[in-house]
Order: sequence, then structure tokens, then C-alpha cells
Amino acid sequence: MQVTGCAHQFPGGRCKSARGARARAGTERGVIVGRGILLVLSGPSGVGKSSILKRLLPQDGLVMSISCTTRPPRPGEKDGGEYFFLSTQEFMRRVAAGEMAEYAEVFGNLYGTPKDFLERNLAAGRDVITDIDVQGAEKIKQAFPQAVMLFVAPPGRAELEKRLRTRSTENEPDLLRRLKTADEEMSRLHMYDYIVVNDDLDRAAAVVSAVRTAERAKREKMMEELSW
Repeated sequence: MQVTGCAHQFPGGRCKSARGARARAGTERGVIVGRGILLVLSGPSGVGKSSILKRLLPQDGLVMSISCTTRPPRPGEKDGGEYFFLSTQEFMRRVAAGEMAEYAEVFGNLYGTPKDFLERNLAAGRDVITDIDVQGAEKIKQAFPQAVMLFVAPPGRAELEKRLRTRSTENEPDLLRRLKTADEEMSRLHMYDYIVVNDDLDRAAAVVSAVRTAERAKREKMMEELSW
């Protein structure tokens, strides 16, 4: 399992004032001190993102973002659990009202991230992790510039195809379409801060957890630097 990353860099400097000034200085650096971290997790369909998330979500202070979608629920899915299931009309009403942080059409269905869900949890100091396609991830980064971007990649294209065929949730045309989409997604790795190659599920989950820990440590270090 491999991981590469380029950490966010913040200019040096100290602030002699108290808590309010520290928050203002943090804002000038692009970070609101005390605010939660938004982790954006992307990767091709079948790469193991859902399995990684299942290992991460028991962690304290980590909240899973719940997206809205117009696709029908799969067996066992409940509204407000995996997704908020909406009609196309209601989905577009929320888009027009500016209630979505991002939205995109994927495989003929609409997916979107409720803006208030992210803002409410981040403002409360909770870290939020999203499982989102590359289209949506790019828009999230535009709306939340301090989001930490992680891409989960398969060891190779042949392994990804094997995983997709093993789970048997797509017919042949859909499977080929997902592989084509994976090719396009792999060409956009440059927009991510960290690339995690998932050739071992437990280790891949541990790396994503370590990224979260490192990003929180940066915030704590910043608070120390801003304290006199």
C-alpha cells in the first residue's frame, strides 16, 4: 500500500493577542482555528471507499456527510441513512435555493452535498468526511478551499475490474462505463493532496486515519504558534 501527499503550507508568524486575535490570525491564513476539518474522499467505483469509511467512522469527532440523490434506494438503504433520497423536482428546487455545496450528475442520477450539514458540523469543531466523485470533489474544494483531498486508487486497472465483477452489482454495460469513468478519474490525481493505493484494506484505512491526525496536528501547531 502506497501513499503520497503534499501537505498544506501556512506562512509563519505569531500573534501576541488573546483568543479572538488568534482566531482572526488563523482566518487570515485561510483556516478558522477551532473549526472542524473537511476530508474529501474520492476514488473509482469499487476501489473500497465504503469499506474504508466503515473502519473510520467509529472514531470520535468524525461525522459522515450524508448526500442527497435522485437515484432509487438500494435494498437495505433508508432515507437519511446512506442518502437523503429526493425526487428530481425537489433536488433541483434545493439547488436553485442555494442549499447544495455541490451537485453533479453521475450515471444518470443527481448527487449533491447539503451545505448546511457541512457548515453546522464544521462550525461545531467536528471533522466531516465525504465520499464523493471527482466532479463533486472539485466543486467542494472551490466552496471549501481548506478541504483536505484524498484519492483512493486501486493497485491497477485489472484489479479494479476484478473487484467490480466480484461484487456483481452492475450489468456488463454499466461495468464497462464505470471502468471508463475510472480512467478519467485517474487522470485527475493532480487535484488531490493525498493518494492512497488500496492494496490492503486495513492499512489503507490506517493511512486515511493518519492523514486526519496529521491535519489536526497542524491546527494544534498553529494554535501554539499563535499563542504567546
